[in-house]
Amino acid sequence: MRALSLIASVLCALPLFAQDKLSGQVLGMEGDKEIVLPYASVLWFNTTRGAVANENGAFSIDRVPETTLLLVSYTGYANDTIETKGQSNVRIVLKSTITLDEAIVKEEQKATTINSISSMKTEVLGKTELKKAACCNLSESFETNPTVEVSYSDALTGIRQIQMLGLSGIYAQTLVENIPMVHGLNASTGLTFIPGPFVENIYLSKGAGSAVYGFESMSGQINVDLFKPESAPKLHLNAYVNQFGRTELNVITAAKLNSKWSSSLMAHGNITQNQRDPNNDGFYNLPSGNGINVINRYKYNGENWEGMIGVKFINDHRISGQLGYTKGMMRDSTTPYGVEYVTRQIGSWAKLGRPATEEKQTSIGFMFHANHYENDFLAGLNTYKGRHDNLFASFLFNRKFDDLDRHTLSGGLSLLADQYDEQFNTLNFQRTEIVPGIFAEYTYSLAQKFSAVVGARFDYNSIFGAFFTPRLHLRYAINEKHVLRASAGRGQRTANIFTENSSIFVSSRKLVLAGTGYPGAGGLQPEVSWNYGGNYTYTFQISSRRTAQFSLDYYYVNFQNQTVIDLDNSAREVSIYNLKGRSYSQTIQAQFTIEPLKRLELRFAYRYLDVRTTFSTGLRQKALLPPHRGFINVAYSTKSDWSFDFTSQFIGRKRLPDLGENPEFLRLEQYSPSYVNLNAQVTKKLKRWEIYLGAENLLNVQQRQLIVDPGNPYGSYFDASMVWGPSMGAMAYLGFRYEIE
Repeated sequence: MRALSLIASVLCALPLFAQDKLSGQVLGMEGDKEIVLPYASVLWFNTTRGAVANENGAFSIDRVPETTLLLVSYTGYANDTIETKGQSNVRIVLKSTITLDEAIVKEEQKATTINSISSMKTEVLGKTELKKAACCNLSESFETNPTVEVSYSDALTGIRQIQMLGLSGIYAQTLVENIPMVHGLNASTGLTFIPGPFVENIYLSKGAGSAVYGFESMSGQINVDLFKPESAPKLHLNAYVNQFGRTELNVITAAKLNSKWSSSLMAHGNITQNQRDPNNDGFYNLPSGNGINVINRYKYNGENWEGMIGVKFINDHRISGQLGYTKGMMRDSTTPYGVEYVTRQIGSWAKLGRPATEEKQTSIGFMFHANHYENDFLAGLNTYKGRHDNLFASFLFNRKFDDLDRHTLSGGLSLLADQYDEQFNTLNFQRTEIVPGIFAEYTYSLAQKFSAVVGARFDYNSIFGAFFTPRLHLRYAINEKHVLRASAGRGQRTANIFTENSSIFVSSRKLVLAGTGYPGAGGLQPEVSWNYGGNYTYTFQISSRRTAQFSLDYYYVNFQNQTVIDLDNSAREVSIYNLKGRSYSQTIQAQFTIEPLKRLELRFAYRYLDVRTTFSTGLRQKALLPPHRGFINVAYSTKSDWSFDFTSQFIGRKRLPDLGENPEFLRLEQYSPSYVNLNAQVTKKLKRWEIYLGAENLLNVQQRQLIVDPGNPYGSYFDASMVWGPSMGAMAYLGFRYEIE
């Protein structure tokens, strides 16, 4: 009878446990300061029932009858087990210090981590990783990451652009805190205007992205998290100077205004005074100029709602060209060839959300962004002026439908509106694109063993009509060490041919446009691709507190249509037309990370790219892209607050565009040489100070012939777009950071 009574009591208690939820937030201690730990893992002790916190470290998990102990973990921090009996909401702070038998062992947070539970393979690049590339913006911060390629767009502007899966960065959807701020005319250069010190984390995902955040993802998604008012330091100063005349200053301040409001101000300024022509071709190898970048925002944390509003302002001016050219100089064939590149931007955004609670299990959110962008480009006798007004608005909801956290539905509505006004020499192009959409994403989770995310969007483009965007992500854990992932999805975007291809401006090539030559009927059609891929991750212990990880990726991007930039059909023309045949990118990447010794991390990677497009001359390998790339990163820190970082990259040879029509002395080789690029940095911490000294391109590799026919810039053979390697030699830099938390 007593046994039957006990069984009855347990059965009666089960529904109560199933309906009882525990909510909370996971934080971490970094020095004396608490920081949010995004996507931390929580798991009921000795069970397979768990959950993953959101980007703000918040989580909600159903209780289980077996235990009230909750195991909380985050890479780089000590695991902790929390007693939750009698509590409905907990605040958990993980520490990077473990005490064992009166001995203190410090464990540093990893620079780069991979979310082990997410259905998408997501690399999290933290502040430590960003500090490895001390200067200066996000387009340069990927130098120490094997997933993203960084290259110069041409020999005159100094603009660096990224590539993912062998495709230009325009095919990777770039978000700032889940808002598409890098979009339209600034899609190829937007990362250049996000200073690295402003950034708290970068979330990097290959392949098809989430349907919730848009339809433009073709090669992956990059989501940038800036320092939020509540987590930013009270004062942060960062100064940088290098031997090529570049000086930068970054200032971050934050303050808590009252119990609900906090504020932050982030400011960046730079000056470059370059007078160098190391290859003696009569042109500056880097531009001079200056720029400012300011972000001011306010965060609201109420009992039921939280929100944020912010404004941003950018003004950047670059000057380059032949020696002797000065700003505003008359431009004709008798004066030095000049380049002026001006960017102005002003925008605002707002976010408002209501997190899920026990009473209201559906979370809802609103996002809004308005932006005005201007880009003026003068190069020789070429003149370009671009104006882009952008409006984005979105409503989202998230709902869990059962007590086991197996079924979750997210969805909402979005509106993307763009107005473009572009002038290139005598051509004038204007268009307005309005794209309303509806989206939904269903997630099925079976403990931590299996998960599936099925998403889709239905959008209507005012120029091209309706289109459907499906996305699928699968994850299967063979066991706690071996994880398999797969993804597939469609992407669509509208090309902006001028701002995405500086080769049009800095050469004497004649521009040949197909049809009407601009997006719309009779002109360029939207770019459409399908992305398929998979990943295998193996994580294992090499000691009680050190791990190693091996990762193998394969992704295939197949274009149904693409805007083709053809430099091979004629050395005198750049032809732009819709794809007539096949175009694809095939990527294989292997990466191995290990901590063989305490405070020593080694990262090795190899990537193979097979990227081909059908040009007028047939299916050919993409030009100026290395099929082979090797990568080694060594990071070591000492007990006395010294840290050392060393990065080596092998860049394989690249196919160069065909210049067979040129006179023999103005032709290029069929392939560029392969080369090795070495970077190093040493940092010393002194209480609130950090002083760092580094060098890039230690082997002094330099492309000597950056420009075709530099002695005749107004002639018919001039071309400054054939850049395959570094334009400058070895470069040393010095900087400091000062912070009051």
